[in-house]
Amino acid sequence: MAAKRGGGKVQSVEQLEEDSGKEVPGGEDGSPLDKLELGELGELVKEASSSLNPKEYQLIQAHFMKGNTHTEISEALGIPVGSVGTTIKRALDKLRKAIQPFM
Repeated sequence: MAAKRGGGKVQSVEQLEEDSGKEVPGGEDGSPLDKLELGELGELVKEASSSLNPKEYQLIQAHFMKGNTHTEISEALGIPVGSVGTTIKRALDKLRKAIQPFM
């Protein structure tokens, strides 16, 4: 199996900013409004994820939260790489649709 990209879990906002080279809204030095908006967005995405079926949630988590590639997910789960991509796209479409009224 290929090595994972991303180097694992980010430990802090500062680490995320350093790794990406971009400022994260609502970071520790962010305004209270930035922090509130970031927290509300996180809650909104969390609620929207309940619209996903277990397979979609598993693939979203593996790809976006753990940093696995479609190929790595395919190999680990024994499913075609095209199915991984299609399922992730379908899940993202569901999430977009669920949060669109609030954006």
